[in-house]
Amino acid sequence: MYKTILKLILPVSSVLLSLAMAPEAQAVPSFARQTGMSCASCHSSFPQLTTFGREFKMQGYTLTDTQQVKSEGLGIGLGAPLSMMIQTTFSKVKKAPDAGTSSTQYRLPAQLSIFYAGRLTDKIGAFVQITAEDGTAFSQDNTDIRFADNGKLGDNDVTYGVTLNNNPTVQDPWNSTPVWGFPWFEAGYGYENPGTMIEAVGGAVAGLTGYAFWNDHIYTELGAYNASNTGADKTLEVIRNAAPYWRLAYTAESGSMNWEVGTFGMSATLPTDEKLTDTALDAQLQWLLEGNQSLTLDANYIHETQPNSEHLNTMKADLTWYTNQTWGVTVGYRGAASSDNAINEADATATGMLDATSYQLQLDYTPWLNTRFAVQYTAYSKLNGVTDGASDSNQTMLGGWFLF
Repeated sequence: MYKTILKLILPVSSVLLSLAMAPEAQAVPSFARQTGMSCASCHSSFPQLTTFGREFKMQGYTLTDTQQVKSEGLGIGLGAPLSMMIQTTFSKVKKAPDAGTSSTQYRLPAQLSIFYAGRLTDKIGAFVQITAEDGTAFSQDNTDIRFADNGKLGDNDVTYGVTLNNNPTVQDPWNSTPVWGFPWFEAGYGYENPGTMIEAVGGAVAGLTGYAFWNDHIYTELGAYNASNTGADKTLEVIRNAAPYWRLAYTAESGSMNWEVGTFGMSATLPTDEKLTDTALDAQLQWLLEGNQSLTLDANYIHETQPNSEHLNTMKADLTWYTNQTWGVTVGYRGAASSDNAINEADATATGMLDATSYQLQLDYTPWLNTRFAVQYTAYSKLNGVTDGASDSNQTMLGGWFLF
């Protein structure tokens, strides 16, 4: 037992220690440099947004207090809004997925990302990420380029804008939607829960949507996505023709608590001419408590209708507690229920009984607001519709996350 624990800890301890000793002043993400504000202004714990962080996003990432180059038709910062992220993980799965495959996996870097994130003009901002995973070449990752402005509708304020993005819900202000939800670390062997279409097409589509935030309460968004980077022969096409996307949410605050309930969805035709429609419900409840503590609950339920009366439903719920933005605990649940021959968009459109259930526990230590160490355990009680052997996929992960 002690040898197993040492095997989990030693491979990453030296790396984490050396990185933890790096000078704190060298690690300041571009949004913090642009606004002159601490990361804590926008995040209860990164990447979970506060009310102010959601407003910053809806305003097009344009808020700034940095010196600008100003002239008629020009207003840009003196420095490029660049940042970098490194994630490293060490994972151990209970049973290796294939004979001859190691049950442990060390990834340095598991993910290396470069961001252009910040203000472009007075009303246009961008969040553009390129990523290399496991030593591969860099490729386009999450992208959200948006125009935003403010106006009036009667006596009520309205923030409105247009976003060009490549991943449904990457532009969403809440962490209860798929892209920015927990878990924020990808363990060595991945997560075997099935995924719906809206969760699987990120990076392979391009979308243009318009949004409005009415009177600080009602958020609406409409637009469409189509396949991108498909080439002349359409060999990489993931959807065919325009796929409409919609979002409606209501949010409010009461003292130190804010909450949101909403719906979102997307309807798309696959290259095989099969039509999938995802309709989702989501909710978020966030408390910013005395003593610099925060408690955030995120949840969503996605119902996917498929051809031949097939269906796939996925459910998730996560509860995160942080104190002093330093120590954190997250417990998570993932569930899936399907008909006998449902399409699994998360696994190259494989079909079958996709029922699955898993639970996660993650402990975080964030010594600085741009540095996080985590221990995560994932337990599976059902996979592919059966319970036998599901626990073989149980996995322990140690992770480091660095932003600068």
